[in-house]
Amino acid sequence: MTVKIVPRAKLHEVLALLKSRGIFLTDDGIKHLEKRLEEEPISKTTLDKSKKFLKNPIMKNVIDRAFVRRSQRIQRIIDSNPLLQLINERKRNVREEKPPLNLPMPDFLRKAFHDEIRWQPFFPFMYIPPAGQIIKIVETANPDLPYIAFLVPENGINYLYSTRRKIDIEKIPNAKYYRLKDGVFQYEIDEIKNLEKGYYDFIMMYHK
Repeated sequence: MTVKIVPRAKLHEVLALLKSRGIFLTDDGIKHLEKRLEEEPISKTTLDKSKKFLKNPIMKNVIDRAFVRRSQRIQRIIDSNPLLQLINERKRNVREEKPPLNLPMPDFLRKAFHDEIRWQPFFPFMYIPPAGQIIKIVETANPDLPYIAFLVPENGINYLYSTRRKIDIEKIPNAKYYRLKDGVFQYEIDEIKNLEKGYYDFIMMYHK
């Protein structure tokens, strides 16, 4: 009897499915998920069925309602437990002390970001990238949501810093990368340096 080999779903494919539901994992959460997928693999067939399941309008509505009911159940547990109330209150105070950043990108950076003529393909896996290389990222699963980041080699790992997170570039789902085109004249070189510094400063405001 021939053994049927079932292809496994890859980590970035599972992350893309979670992202489509508005679920974003921390770096530790991604590591835990990766470990669980090694221990309990998910077949690509199962993943594809899940995608079709989530696209069904009726099931999307059911799942959204389930999330609401789950949140309500958790809130009832918190309301009945003084210790959990204290922890929840402390979290609320911390959020109020340091509100999440939602800063608009400066206008000159935004215009350059959306000007496709300024960007050329970049291949980070072809060589060791320079520290602080500014790149634009377009994930295959979300082509309409490109974002800016800079790439830094740290202890043998190429990390991406964006306004959302710091992550090993190998953990990013399938994506295309772009960098600013090289300038020919001095004024073009100076403008590119100014843009790169602007993007770097903007991103680092989220990592202080």
